[in-house]
Formats: sequence, structure tokens, C-alpha cells
Amino acid sequence: MYFEKNFFEAEYRSGFFVDSRMKHFWAASIETLEEIDKVCKKHGITWYAADGTLLGAVRHKGFIPWDDDIDIAMKRVDYEKFLRVAPQELPEYFMVCSSESETNETNNAIWVSNWNNQTIFMDKQRLIKYHGCPFGVGIDIFPLDYICRDKAKEDARRQILTLLRNTVEAIKAGIPEEQILRMVSVIETILQKKVPEWDGDYEILKRKVMGMLETVYQIFSEEESDEIGSLHWLYMAGFDNAHFRKECYEDVLYMPFEGYLVPAPVGYDEILRGTYGDYMTPVRGTSCHTYPIFKDQLKHIEEWKRKSGDNRELEEIVAEIMSRE
Repeated sequence: MYFEKNFFEAEYRSGFFVDSRMKHFWAASIETLEEIDKVCKKHGITWYAADGTLLGAVRHKGFIPWDDDIDIAMKRVDYEKFLRVAPQELPEYFMVCSSESETNETNNAIWVSNWNNQTIFMDKQRLIKYHGCPFGVGIDIFPLDYICRDKAKEDARRQILTLLRNTVEAIKAGIPEEQILRMVSVIETILQKKVPEWDGDYEILKRKVMGMLETVYQIFSEEESDEIGSLHWLYMAGFDNAHFRKECYEDVLYMPFEGYLVPAPVGYDEILRGTYGDYMTPVRGTSCHTYPIFKDQLKHIEEWKRKSGDNRELEEIVAEIMSRE
């Protein structure tokens, strides 16, 4: 994607200072999104701008000035299809992680990175493609699942999800083995189903339980439901308003986003009002991660500079590599 030269200049947006380094990261993020979009177009997969990305598209025609990542959503059927085809269709240096991936743990989401662990981050061609951004970009893709109109059935699902999630957290916390085994026994009693074989390996058990979470998320059909939403945010993260009429996602409207066009759900106003209230009034400090998102990567680059003995500013190093014959 082409960006005007002045796009990369530092500036104040809505009273917030966005430096040049973040502008390059924004451009790399849109390039990464474009690769995801290519796969979706090829396979007939519909995706939607979500969360801060949707809000940014509507309110700012691009990134919220104090935001630094892209979030998208897909209905479950498209989400599962993307998960099947993306590893083969995305560029070879991309990494696709799901909640059952051995390489990464996610919360009911696919995480797509434009940088696998083997990619050299200072590679010339990579820097050129991503507009001089040396940082890896990750995009979260959240599934949208149907919420049963039968309240008793939906309450039962919520309780099962809570039990499964608590079991995952217990394994991660390393609580005594007998307590974990009791939790597994309760799961099997309630679901009337054995936890898949895990051979006494608690890391494998954690992955198996997370797989069961994914199964329970998608047990209700559209015909049984009037609403749709991200059940991780609704039940696991406590965002009680993360559910909307399914008609909100019946179609898309394309909206400008830093010169790119992103598909917004046709019911974006209802979604944003339900999520943020008066969403046209900017409120800072609502991000779920530390700004900038590439803060930890900067530490790795500083270590790389120390080992290589290169004390120049990062931007000088990048410019020199990109100019090499």
C-alpha cells in the first residue's frame, strides 16, 4: 500500500502526540491487514473492523491517536475457515496462532503476526515492504458466536465456560495436582464426556481444556439465537455489554482507515453505543495493553545493538539497511 511521505511525520492528533516511529508501525499494521484481507477475499471470508479499530474508523477515519493495534472480528464459520486456510495462504514468514497453538496462547482469538521467530527483523526486503518498521506486527481476530435466546441454556453454557476457564487458570498457576484432577472430574461429569487424552502432561491438558472451551463457545446456532457477540469478552473478561442483535452483522459498510478501506458491520452505531456509550467523545486510557505495543521489542533491538556494537539511533540503522545495493 502506498503512503504519502508526510504520513510518516510526527504530529499531534486530537491533542495527542504521535511520533514518526508509531506512524511507521501503523503503516506496517495496515500492510499486515492487507495480507489478511487478500486471504479473505480469495476464500469468500467476511471480516469486520472491531473494538478500537471500528471506533477509529468511525470517529477518526483511521487509528485512534493513542491506539496502536488492529482488531478484527469474524463470525464463527468464517473464523474457522480462516484458521484452516491462512497458514497455507499467508506469506511464509507469517505466524498464525490459535488458542490451541503450541507456540502461543491466546484468549479465544487467532493472533496473526507478520514475523515468525525465524525472520531476521533487519532484513532489507522486509523493511521495504513494511515501510521501514523493524517491529513485528500482530493482529487479533476474534470469533463472533451466537447467544441462545433460551436464557436457561445460555446460563448453563456460561457456567460451563467459567469452569473450563478456571481449570485453565488453575493449571497455569500450578496448583496441587489433586485439585486439578478434581476439576477435570467435574468437567467430565457435567459434560458427560472425557477430557481428550493428555498423558499426564499438564501443558497438554491445558491445551485440551482450551479446545473444549472453543467447542462450547460455538454450540448454539443462528436459528436458536437473536444475538451474537465475542463470548470471551462477554463471559471471561466481564464485558457485560459485548452482545448485539445478530442483524448488526448482516452486512458491511466500507469506511476509510488511514487511506485504506475497512469493512464495518452495518450496525456499527448500535455496536459502538453499546460498547462505549457516547463514542464520539474521545476518552483516553482505555487500552488493554501498554503503549506502545512494541515496547518489549525495543528491548530486544537494544540487545541486538549492544551485541553488534552499533550505537546509532534505530532509524539511522534502518535507513542505512534500506539504502544498501
